[in-house]
Amino acid sequence: MSSNAQKSSTFNSDGLRSFFKQFAVLVSSPETKATSVIFEEIDHQHVQIHARDEELKKAQNEILDLKEKKRVAIGGMSPWIHV
Repeated sequence: MSSNAQKSSTFNSDGLRSFFKQFAVLVSSPETKATSVIFEEIDHQHVQIHARDEELKKAQNEILDLKEKKRVAIGGMSPWIHV
């Protein structure tokens, strides 16, 4: 029983070593690095788009506020306006 446990342990250790070795090769490959750079750029552009969307939303709300103020001002002046 001890022999089986030792073989199993050795197999697991060898398998784990092999896995980590293959993982290290994959992580350090030029393709992986290029993919990482691409994902970073996509994330950066997503953040920029979100910031621009927020700015646009703010500008649209300001325009709506100005239109409402203009409507109220013109409505308040209507008794003096002769068409």
